[in-house]
Amino acid sequence: MLGCSGRRVYALLFALSAAICAFVYVVVNADNLVIFMKNQSTPYWNMQELRPAHLLMNVTVPVPTQSSIQNRSLADLKNEKNTSITEPTQESLKNAGTECKQVTKVVYIKTHKTASSTMASIIQRFGDSRNLSFAVPPRGHILSSRYGFKQNMLNSTKYPPLNGGTHYDILTNHVGYNRHEMEAVIPNATYITVLRHPVNQLVSAFTYFEWTKAVKAYRRGSADLFATFMERPTRFLTGKMKFWWQGHNGQLYDLGLKTQNKDTGKKLDDRVHKYIAVLDRELDLVLITEYFDESLLILKNQLCWSMDDIVYISKGLGTSHHIITQQTRDKLLKWNRGDFLLYQHFNRTLWEKIAEYGPTFEQDLKQLRGKLQETFKECINPLKMNTKDRRERKYVLKTTASKNCLKMSFDDIHYTNIIRKKQLKTNDEFSS
Repeated sequence: MLGCSGRRVYALLFALSAAICAFVYVVVNADNLVIFMKNQSTPYWNMQELRPAHLLMNVTVPVPTQSSIQNRSLADLKNEKNTSITEPTQESLKNAGTECKQVTKVVYIKTHKTASSTMASIIQRFGDSRNLSFAVPPRGHILSSRYGFKQNMLNSTKYPPLNGGTHYDILTNHVGYNRHEMEAVIPNATYITVLRHPVNQLVSAFTYFEWTKAVKAYRRGSADLFATFMERPTRFLTGKMKFWWQGHNGQLYDLGLKTQNKDTGKKLDDRVHKYIAVLDRELDLVLITEYFDESLLILKNQLCWSMDDIVYISKGLGTSHHIITQQTRDKLLKWNRGDFLLYQHFNRTLWEKIAEYGPTFEQDLKQLRGKLQETFKECINPLKMNTKDRRERKYVLKTTASKNCLKMSFDDIHYTNIIRKKQLKTNDEFSS
């Protein structure tokens, strides 16, 4: 294996040899030396690039929405600095045409402020259409926002698995990752989650959980509330603040690792790297918010679902418009370094899976985005938005929208209520 320096030297030599057919760009930033090529003729799955984690400076990447679908070509994606991908093996290409078996047992660890509600609704729609059993909370739509899953969080007496089954098929509601307890409820499941770049995720949490109120109370008239927050996050992240535990490595927290506010440096890195190795073994697929559509294609193939199964209508469009300076960004990445290491690792594994997908990836991505555009035109009223919740905006359906549009519009709150009532009614009929 080449070290980091070795890979950079290899990439430079490779770039120089290809100068006739490619433009070579070298971008130096605080985190990495990035070398990438702009070559429209290179197959997407055959790229040989160094792609460090997504680096943002003065903008944040929004949650994917139908209205913001840009039909980016894969040639454009090749110029985005994200991770490294490798050429697919002959074995992976040979297996690409083999038949697969549809996965119906899924545990989805729902992280906060990562487009996780959109992903949850995709899985809920899939399971509901196939009459699969869901492990749902007895009330509301959250099992726990703060604690790991326990079997006693379910009311398996009132809402047992459908048709007298002994185990559930799917879990999608908010609850911390606890593999042992989850395995007892849904054995032999495929484990999925979503991660978002820590800059985008924390800015979204800052707005959605209304931490702005505490900052305003501390420093009235502050021109940059988020920068004030990042001056010393521990000043604000106390038990009095809503969802305060999401302020420090919140994505790791959701996945079962609690980092202390003062835990930084090598001690933190060692803990995080060890835990990432555990997650890498235990999680079957980690989607990336910034590459949501690409992630869904990998999910479709890995779970043997159809293209229609992964079509979606985005839920909860954020209202945050913070401009993040380089200084504030650096503070954030140091403060949430655990989440950044987590994101870097699984962003890389996503692109490795894309590399193994094969030469039809570009065509399949175009097909998916075409279906998303068709869905938006068929279902969504482009002249209206639901703004009842000041923290986020939601799409409004056309009055002529089909039943399929209605199902795709359901968020996890609505779908959880539907599933809970369905399981209660079905099990009452089964036992009578």
